[in-house]
Amino acid sequence: MIEQNGWNKSIAYGTFHWTDSQTNEYSNYGEQKNISNMNMSSLTENFHLYSLIWDASSLKIFIDNKQLISLSNSNRAPFDNPHYILLNLAMGGNLGGDIPQNFNKGQMEIDYVRVYQ
Repeated sequence: MIEQNGWNKSIAYGTFHWTDSQTNEYSNYGEQKNISNMNMSSLTENFHLYSLIWDASSLKIFIDNKQLISLSNSNRAPFDNPHYILLNLAMGGNLGGDIPQNFNKGQMEIDYVRVYQ
């Protein structure tokens, strides 16, 4: 999952969520990077390429071909079953922050979505 918070658009979050197959409990692993350290100036202007490279050994998330995060695929984090793509413009909450009273619309523009197998 690639996320940004509502108050600091210079940080990109990469997070994986799963159910631990040994304990049956919720698990996650994530990292955050300042986009300037990835040689980017803004994710809110222009189109960007968001990628997930998923194979038997690992999952890697990229923004404009620059790696944001990697997770080793294991028997405890078994990313070996079908998943779905969710594109979401979430607002409010712990990550989204306060929504101004005068807010009336938001926008997410998507040029294309491709899945290769």
